Amino acid sequence: MRLKQDVAAGLIFAAIGIAALWLGSEYAFGSARTMGPGYMPTLLCWLLIALGAAIALKGAAADGEVIRFWRIRPIVFVLAGVAVFALTIESFGLAI
Repeated sequence: MRLKQDVAAGLIFAAIGIAALWLGSEYAFGSARTMGPGYMPTLLCWLLIALGAAIALKGAAADGEVIRFWRIRPIVFVLAGVAVFALTIESFGLAI
């Protein structure tokens, strides 16, 4: 079975949600009445995991475009843009 785009996107969403849950597990959750700092991020992580699972299941059931190869140039440019922004934000400010 070849990996379809929707299945891959759903798995990536779920993986990001799981990683964020793991990274934020040290925050106090609290309750609905007295929410702690980890309450909303935990709920959003579970929502992202559910959304990723729904997209992956829908993509597995339907006919979709198969991922043939990875285009490296867009990935490099996006990561370079984020890195340049992170390195220059303090010296140049947000206006640029």
